[in-house]
This record gives sequence, structure tokens and C-alpha cells, in this order.
Amino acid sequence: MELAGQAESFRKRGIGVASVIPEPVATIKEFVTKHGLDYPVLSDADAAIIRRFGIVDRTFKATGDLAGKDIPYAGTFLVDEHGTIKEKFFEQAAENRRTTASILVLQGEPGTGGQEIRAGHFTLRTSASNAEVAPGQLTHQIRESVENAGVRFVVIDSLNGFLNAMPEESFLVLQLHELLAFLGRKGVVTILVVAQNGLVGSMVSPIDVTYLADTVLLLRHFEAGGELHRAISVLKKRTGGHESTIRELHFGRNGLTAGEPLHQFRGVLTGVPTFVSTAAELTDSGGRRRD
Repeated sequence: MELAGQAESFRKRGIGVASVIPEPVATIKEFVTKHGLDYPVLSDADAAIIRRFGIVDRTFKATGDLAGKDIPYAGTFLVDEHGTIKEKFFEQAAENRRTTASILVLQGEPGTGGQEIRAGHFTLRTSASNAEVAPGQLTHQIRESVENAGVRFVVIDSLNGFLNAMPEESFLVLQLHELLAFLGRKGVVTILVVAQNGLVGSMVSPIDVTYLADTVLLLRHFEAGGELHRAISVLKKRTGGHESTIRELHFGRNGLTAGEPLHQFRGVLTGVPTFVSTAAELTDSGGRRRD
């Protein structure tokens, strides 16, 4: 289904799109109709094509309806107008295969490529992505960047998007846990961003970050004195102690500022706190402490 989302981009590059599936014609017709595919899907029910191309996955242990059938490695061939294979994109594990967007990047597709931004103390690299990805693709890309490109700082922004990109995958949290364990062993600093559902009041997190992260920082908006304020607190630190207070957080021209502990409020983390004292210690919109 990932290919369907990028088929038009391939066509704009003058590249035709077709799929070959080791299923009978009737099954493929039903699949094409169900998903509204607008490119050819070819039947290779007897596996003659995949055997001829030498892409039968002998390590795959087929069961059920697939028992006894030859199953191919998942991948992509790029063939020119003369029928000559110009490039091929295959991995031993299907979950590690390239996204169609990354193949477009290699073909010079404008607007889908990654960027590299260099500063004095770090290099930031971004890469092409799809609205939907196969499980393991992001994990493979991160591992490859760490092992082969020397990456030492990883930000996943956000976990919400990661989860939404793979709605049918059942073991995403376990995959993330294994990825973070790998990054930890490699000495890589990893930041995960999670947006909770809701703006104020009751908040719901889409994932239990305390299972994944060594340190958890919680940011929260709250209203006081007719203004919107931000609060920051440390919910967890796996090794060593940490401060348990809730402090006001301010973003301004002078950077990031953490204020005094919000002792005068109760219920800040609910987003709808109540005063138990005066609001005099809060900062104003310019980051200055009120008199």
C-alpha cells in the first residue's frame, strides 16, 4: 500500500509502476478493487517470475495457506525502457526495505529528499519519509546511521506520528524498547517527543513513555492571572535522584528559563490549578518576575 501513495510521483518522473504478487488472478482482482489501486498488479501464482529473478526467500517458513509456496524477498527493481535492470533495492528482512520515497530521492525526485544542516558543533540530517511505513524501516535507518554514519544524537518527533504511521503493527512499543536499548549501548543520546491528547484539563498519553525512557520531562500549560503559563517537572530519572518540584517554564529572547517552584498552586499538572497563595511569583509574558 506504500507504493500506491507514491505511484503518481513515479509517473511524474516518467517511471511506470507495477507490482508482481505470487497470488492467483482472482485474489489479486479482489485486492486491487478493495484498495482502489490504479497501477498494474501482475499475478505470479506459480512463482515462475520470482524463481527466474532468483529472489525466492528460502529462509521464510511458510505456514497455513502459504505452506509449500515460494515466497519472494520484498524489494524493488528499476527497469529501463529496454527491459534492462538498472537498479535493485532488496534487503534480507522485508521490514528493512527502502521506502518508495527514499527510492524517489535516489532518482532525483524534487521535494522528497533529505537535508543536511551543519553547525559548529553538530550536523543535522533529515531524510525522506512516507505517511505509512513498514514496521522496522525507521529502526533500520536509525541503526544504519549510527553504525555507518557516526550519528550520536537522535530525535524522534514525534512518537505520535510514529505510531500513526504503523496503525496495524502490534509490537511497536517492544520495537522501540529494543531500539532505545541499542542506542543506549552505542552511547547515543535519544530524545522522544510525545504529544498528549488535550490542551488543558485531563490529558491522555498514547504510549507509556516511562517504560521506554530513562528520564521523563513533563510540560504543561496552565492559566493564571489572565495569562497562559507553562510548567515543567521531572517525572522520572532512572539513575540517581531528581528534583520533585514543579517549576514555571519560560521561552524568551534570552533563551529558556526555569522559574521558582510553584508552591502557590495546587493541581498544576491537571492544567486547571487552584490558588493556595498569591500569584506574585509568576513571571509576566516577557519572562520578568512579577512584583
